[in-house]
Amino acid sequence: MRLPADADHSGRDLGQEELELLRNVLVSGHLSGRGLHVRQLERDFAARHESLCCRAFINFSSAVAGCLVLIGVRPGDEVIVSPFASRPLLSAILLHGAVPVFADVDPLTLSLTRCAVAACLSPRTRAVVVSHTFGLPADVDAIRAAAPGVPILEDSSQAFLARIFGRPVGTLGELGIFSLHQESHLTAGEGALVLTSDQELARRLTEYRDQGADSLHDEPLYAAPQTNMTELQAAVARAQLCKLEGCVTRRQRAADELNRLLIDVQGFTLPIAAPGSTHAYARYAIQVDPLLIYGGAQALAGDLAQAGIASYTLPAKLACDWDIVATRGGRGQNVPHARRAAEHLLILPWNEFYDPAQIAFLANELIQAARRRAEPLRLHAGA
Repeated sequence: MRLPADADHSGRDLGQEELELLRNVLVSGHLSGRGLHVRQLERDFAARHESLCCRAFINFSSAVAGCLVLIGVRPGDEVIVSPFASRPLLSAILLHGAVPVFADVDPLTLSLTRCAVAACLSPRTRAVVVSHTFGLPADVDAIRAAAPGVPILEDSSQAFLARIFGRPVGTLGELGIFSLHQESHLTAGEGALVLTSDQELARRLTEYRDQGADSLHDEPLYAAPQTNMTELQAAVARAQLCKLEGCVTRRQRAADELNRLLIDVQGFTLPIAAPGSTHAYARYAIQVDPLLIYGGAQALAGDLAQAGIASYTLPAKLACDWDIVATRGGRGQNVPHARRAAEHLLILPWNEFYDPAQIAFLANELIQAARRRAEPLRLHAGA
């Protein structure tokens, strides 16, 4: 059975709505940034999150770079991040000349914890980047309590419309960044949206996005790169924003059904949100116990591949182990929970187009593979 994939049309809700807005852009002849579609996208996304300001960027890395400038991170300053931080996020930090410091994660949410962040603080700490891993919200308030006065950036790229204690992800820190890449809930191919409800940060965010110029002066106040989102990107994103709630809801329903079917499988820890949180399910990530399932996550990924099901595991070498991080002075290799998760995680790409028959097929293959791989361990235990 072929399953939908977010790399092509089978798992992406792209159609007439996007084509119509793209046509409007082409007919207008205005393709560059700061046009009607960019401005409307910014207004609509801010309103959706009850945020003061949203600004659109050409890509995620440029948005991160801008946010680091705004909160005063300078070369040599330390930025606390997760060992699961994305390559674009770390690249932006390293290119800025800042030093990544890796804090361990909660074994269930796989996001930074208050205690781990507190252990990483130093006089050089200038920011904490909180990533909502796979779509499950991190406890930003607890992390803020551990690092009073340190600005928090949220990488909300995997957690569109997720909430924790009623508050939307992306509005819990000083700045919230959402990537619009191919695999996001809301895609424009590339792009990023940044939220803030701090009036001064909103003003400076606009300046940075406009190459260092404010609304009163054509002459830039400081040098900043060209980072504007194009009208073509914004047109696609506007159409996608209208579909976002339905996209997230369908992902959640499909994941809830898979959780129901797998709940009794010994050796699986399922991605179920804690009370007070909602999971956006950018990915469906199972933690596989190799003491109960022979070969663990790696072996199960191989079994699924034979059934034509795409999945992946994490590399043993985490971001904190990268050579480029070491050469820049990065620290924080003592992350036992993250290392355990990297060994145990089986990750299924997820999207809004799974139907009940496909969920049942996926569940059956996982259950049968888990049972086959539990048998050698039972035989060994009985010997």
